[in-house]
Amino acid sequence: MNLFKKFKKFWIIYTSITAALLIIIVCGLHILWLGLEDYENNMPNHQMEQVMVLFNTDKVDELLTKVYNNSQFPILNNKENLANFYKDLIKEKELKFIKKSGEFTNQNPCYIVQAGDGKIAQVKLKAQNNKSRFGFTLWEIDAISDYILDYLTTEITINAPDSATVFINGQKLSDEFRIGEAISIPGLKDLSSYLDKEPHLVTYKVSNLLPNPDVKIVGFSGKDLTQNVNPNGNIITANFDIPDSYISDFTEMAIKITDVYANFITNDAPFTRLEPYLINDSQIYKNLRTMETNWFTNHTSTKIINHKVHDFNMYSENCFSCDISFDQYVYRGETEFPYPSDIKLTFIKQNNVWLVGNLTIN
Repeated sequence: MNLFKKFKKFWIIYTSITAALLIIIVCGLHILWLGLEDYENNMPNHQMEQVMVLFNTDKVDELLTKVYNNSQFPILNNKENLANFYKDLIKEKELKFIKKSGEFTNQNPCYIVQAGDGKIAQVKLKAQNNKSRFGFTLWEIDAISDYILDYLTTEITINAPDSATVFINGQKLSDEFRIGEAISIPGLKDLSSYLDKEPHLVTYKVSNLLPNPDVKIVGFSGKDLTQNVNPNGNIITANFDIPDSYISDFTEMAIKITDVYANFITNDAPFTRLEPYLINDSQIYKNLRTMETNWFTNHTSTKIINHKVHDFNMYSENCFSCDISFDQYVYRGETEFPYPSDIKLTFIKQNNVWLVGNLTIN
């Protein structure tokens, strides 16, 4: 009986000790696991995995805030066009980070972030003042810089009216981007004496832009001017577009003057009918007045149809031009002679009246 009691007591003690050891081992393993987890979570690579969240397309604005931190964006670039560029750059590409060769150390981790094979950013980490619960180093972002200079390769040339304002990515171009001399407008140089200021084209040259910059050219009237772009996309020439509200009246005026001019040419209208529409001391006035005594056409009737007024160019509030094509038919008995024509009329406003300062055959 005593032996049985002793054996029972032994098993109780043995079981208790074994259970206690198992509990100690389990707790030790748990603590070891937590320590390893804490170590892994506070390695620089793990911190970089958290940083990589910023390189998702929906986090680009936050990324740019960290990159620039209230500093200036590259000249003639703004947050919006930089964000759009980065979104296109990382869209549908594998994002990864690698240690920067020559700069990475365990004390100062430095990484390169890539989208596909292209570099997009450099991330430097720094140790926090606090330690983890197991005494490991905690890391945080020290600085993020981009590789935007690698992508600022676009150069464009812009020809625009000197009365227009040019914007690139929402920023107004200053005169420091102008190159060369102002270019006279064909057909206007001889009319400069009738204008307060002769209109010119000016040329801007801008380098170090991201691809596909947003170019906006605003005319003196506040209208966005039409842009003609060369096949390579690096030369932009703005038209002297006319405000839409003027087109109807100017079209009617151009057709009316064109019909008088065409009838004058065929000797169906005297110069006195054309004279009120011309600047009376202009070269075209003198040329047409002389032509009256030298030109005649034998015919029985005429017809003018198919007017098309196009290519309006408004150079200033007091000067515009337009092209007008039309078909004039001259009849000699039953014989019809078609004369398709296309002319350019240049108008100058004098005393609040639009007058023709120049007329050329296209």
